[in-house]
Amino acid sequence: MVAQPQPGEFAPTEHLSSEAVAAFADERLPTTARDRALKHLGQCPECMDALQVQRSARYALRHSGPIPMPGTLAERLAHIAEHTPHCDSSAGSAEIGQGRSPSGRSAWQRLKSRVFRR
Repeated sequence: MVAQPQPGEFAPTEHLSSEAVAAFADERLPTTARDRALKHLGQCPECMDALQVQRSARYALRHSGPIPMPGTLAERLAHIAEHTPHCDSSAGSAEIGQGRSPSGRSAWQRLKSRVFRR
């Protein structure tokens, strides 16, 4: 007879979700969830394989170095910004729901300032 899992434990046939595997690899799981995941990983080779794949991908991304920006990208982004209509600044807080931050800057303006920051 197979023992039923206790509350808060994984059943033997359950697997960690891809989100849980990623959070575990990034060390972002709360303590209780991390402990449950550790116990499950000790008994489930399939989830352990998924964790190894996630860790390998994480390592590759973190150590891939800077990604070069094509020379024409900055020019193309500036062209888009010049031809994008701006919202009426008198709209106030309604703009927050339309991509504007509380400072009044649109998402595009914030992105552009990050791209062109040197």
